[in-house]
Amino acid sequence: MKQALLVLMAVCAWTRLAHALITGTSPYHSGMRTVSPHTHRGSSLRRQQAVTMLAEKDIDLQVLKNQAGAATKAKTLSDSTRAFYSLWGAIPIMEPYRRVVDELLTAAHFAKVDVRFTYDPIFALGFATVFDRLTDGYPPGESEKQRLFDCLAKAVDEDPSKMRGDAQKLKEWVTGKGGSSEILSAFNAAKPGDKGIEGTIESIKANPLWLYNRVWGVGLYTMMEMANTEVTQESVTEWMSALDCNYKFGGPKKCFTDYTVWSANLQRLREVQKVFKEMEIRRKKDLAEKLEARAKELQEKESKLGEPATAASTS
Repeated sequence: MKQALLVLMAVCAWTRLAHALITGTSPYHSGMRTVSPHTHRGSSLRRQQAVTMLAEKDIDLQVLKNQAGAATKAKTLSDSTRAFYSLWGAIPIMEPYRRVVDELLTAAHFAKVDVRFTYDPIFALGFATVFDRLTDGYPPGESEKQRLFDCLAKAVDEDPSKMRGDAQKLKEWVTGKGGSSEILSAFNAAKPGDKGIEGTIESIKANPLWLYNRVWGVGLYTMMEMANTEVTQESVTEWMSALDCNYKFGGPKKCFTDYTVWSANLQRLREVQKVFKEMEIRRKKDLAEKLEARAKELQEKESKLGEPATAASTS
């Protein structure tokens, strides 16, 4: 009874944290937001700042509106969910991993259906990182875990092999540089016509419609961690400035705010995962002890059944 209660508590904690990691909220927040009398004033100010910065970049706002209006009708979250389960099949996904799947699918779906979304290797790295960290220790094994990743990627109209490949290429690119300063120099030096990762960087810098999303943010944090760069408001601002993202929608302030929530919740998730692993070890140990006791019991029964036959043959 006590162990069952611990399992239930751990599952509840995991599902709350999985939601928080992807949505960028506190797992203990009710979901209700208090609206202050200055909320709309602040929103108006941010819109005005964005318009001013776009004007400074000589970007025609009407052009952006026309591009958005020309976009095809976006698929719904229900469409993406149906696509996933049609690929996955009828096999149930055990808790708490089912909640992880739902949350990552939701985050990727809403990032992609925005007309300003552009796929790049940083998004691929973020998607792979979120998936790998939240499904660490997936009980059915690595083959089923990989199938889960493939179905998720395809459900949001991405090629899973390409996503894994792009994420790996970006990792190799980062590790091949001599730290943060060399990476930032590469960001600044990227120019039209570049190929590979440099071409990705240039496309981000040249796209006035570029939009930040949390999955992309995880990709950026992962790059910074690989480059042994402490993720602070200053370092995030420096990296996003080099990508010419500061004036765009969802800049470094939003990115760093999401990081503080991500890192704090990830630490809590590791603690929950540790509890799960300890319970799994205890479960296997209890099972082994029961099997051993059962085998010993059967052996004793066989010995007792053999004793009369032995005595009769001796007489």
